[in-house]
Amino acid sequence: MKSISARNLLAVIMIMFLFIQNYFFTSIDNVSFILVFVSTFIMYFAISKYQNNNKKVLKMYFKEGGVFHAFFNKENTILIKFLSLIMSFVLSFLLVIILRGISQNHGNIALFLIITVISMSIFSFITDNTTKSETMKENLQEDLGNHASEFLHLILVAFILTFVLSLILSARDTFDFLQANSNLSVYNFMDRAEGEQIVKNNYNDISRKLMNFYIIMENFKMAFANNFVEVFIKPENKEKYFYVFYLCVFFLNMMKLFGFSIAFVFLQKGLIGFSQKLLPYANKLLVKIDEVDWKKFMFWKKEDNKNSNKKEKNDEKVD
Repeated sequence: MKSISARNLLAVIMIMFLFIQNYFFTSIDNVSFILVFVSTFIMYFAISKYQNNNKKVLKMYFKEGGVFHAFFNKENTILIKFLSLIMSFVLSFLLVIILRGISQNHGNIALFLIITVISMSIFSFITDNTTKSETMKENLQEDLGNHASEFLHLILVAFILTFVLSLILSARDTFDFLQANSNLSVYNFMDRAEGEQIVKNNYNDISRKLMNFYIIMENFKMAFANNFVEVFIKPENKEKYFYVFYLCVFFLNMMKLFGFSIAFVFLQKGLIGFSQKLLPYANKLLVKIDEVDWKKFMFWKKEDNKNSNKKEKNDEKVD
């Protein structure tokens, strides 16, 4: 049996973790918040690395031996830890809320495909970690050049991810909206949002409110796009101008999904180290599974079925 690759293992971990998060969010707050803290912890190390690199760049603006140069030269200060923790906590919530929104609007199959394709396609970009530019190396100092390369790489991956997701999700949003012949506007979008809100149970008081706020903003997005298009196009001709409405929704989704893309990239970067440590054990498990004689197992199953059938026939004869 072939061994599992690091890319495939990381994709499996991302799928399992994000689907578990999506399942418990708006259902059981306690479990959901534990998972948010786990993703916060995972993102923290990836984000703190970028924050430390930011400080290295800033120290170049001050003279060596000065107070500010000494301050920016220190790594993992309390301020860096605090900012990294806050940023990772906010991104963790943003990630799970938008994931839940995608699941609710487009279904779990679409969510599965999105997570799988994204995880596997951006793996090489994340592990490479930098954009190769001879111009940067020749014209910038080493610390500044390395940080600029890493930061540019992060933004580039997040932008491509945002662009592709916006193209896909906006098409579905636009088609469903126009098919419904909706008269949604900035004056009545709350009525539609109220009908889509998450039902309260004994365990989802906090996550339900966060998700309901997301639903309100989603309906406001569609209402804003609808009102914007109707300024230039008559309502009865709206279906003829599908791509005008689509572009409006596309740009609004770009703004929403960029934060999601940043969070997804940081989470996957944080999980790379864990997946690499888990890889040898996963391959050992695959070897043990491959060593099992499944044909023998199936033979036993057939023998058991034959014996049970004979016993039933004997019992019938006795009766």
